[in-house]
Amino acid sequence: MEKLEKLLGLGLVLTFTIINVVAKEEPTIAVIGLSQHVAVLKVNGKYRVLQVGEISPEGIKLIAADTEQAILEREGCRTTYQLSRALNHNRLYASSKPLVRIPANAQGLYRVAGEINGSPVVFLVDTGATHIAMSSVQAEYLGLFNQSNHESKPAITAAGVMKTDRIQLEQVKVGAIIVNQLEAVIVDGEYPLDILLGMNFLSHVEIHHEGNLLELRQRR
Repeated sequence: MEKLEKLLGLGLVLTFTIINVVAKEEPTIAVIGLSQHVAVLKVNGKYRVLQVGEISPEGIKLIAADTEQAILEREGCRTTYQLSRALNHNRLYASSKPLVRIPANAQGLYRVAGEINGSPVVFLVDTGATHIAMSSVQAEYLGLFNQSNHESKPAITAAGVMKTDRIQLEQVKVGAIIVNQLEAVIVDGEYPLDILLGMNFLSHVEIHHEGNLLELRQRR
């Protein structure tokens, strides 16, 4: 009887040790989407969208993120992650075409950091806009009216007839995706509030939706 109790006790110790080892197993982490201050992670097969300062159910905290990399912290240890080449459903892209993955915000909109003629901006992806569009306030801030290659035209909008300018942009960049020589529509006044990333840019990329992610891959 005494031997049986000892064996049972040893079995309980072994069971507890095995459970404890499994509990401390390192999670599998892949960064599959990056934007300014936001990262989309795949943790043990589950998708997590974190803003800077937020912690996932697995205890992973997002310290910093931009379009190139994310810094994650777990159990006091910080690690820098680059964008993973692995995509959902076990698809692996061997292609070297530039790729940007954009997480939807709480309103279901896709905002992404980018550049216009080298100046940093934030775009709102808008497949309903034929051109890149912005307000004259934004255009002035970016110094676009210093160019001589713009043309003024009236345009009919939901608010009535508005004065607009057409300006040739030297370069538009989103992540590693670069498109040169694109026309932008400048609307007189403060609207639209966002710089719209319209179809004259989006026609240069392949667009794919997967869950709350919008994926843009540059065409070659």
